[in-house]
Amino acid sequence: MAKKTVVEIQCDRCPRREYIDGDAASQLGTTTVTFEGKSIVFADLCSACRKAVAAHVEGIARKLEGKSPERVAKTKKPAPEGAGPVVPPEKPPVELIKPVPPPAARAAR
Repeated sequence: MAKKTVVEIQCDRCPRREYIDGDAASQLGTTTVTFEGKSIVFADLCSACRKAVAAHVEGIARKLEGKSPERVAKTKKPAPEGAGPVVPPEKPPVELIKPVPPPAARAAR
């Protein structure tokens, strides 16, 4: 029977718990994000949070390096000639239903 060492990681960023191989756990170190002298240190991150943090840092780095495209507001295309405003069709009038009086108020037959 083969034995395998497994390590439980409780994520520092979310409530997830993850079980990974002992050898892989030793290769994963702490994750440190430093910007303008401020540091955030994560001792243990689950795989989803590790990907999310990496994506956020990469997005910020792209913007700082000028590789990210500038976001500009889209302009509306002018309407084609002859196109007027859209008018919804008229609804037929709704007839009011007369309420039925309660049985005590009805005339006897």
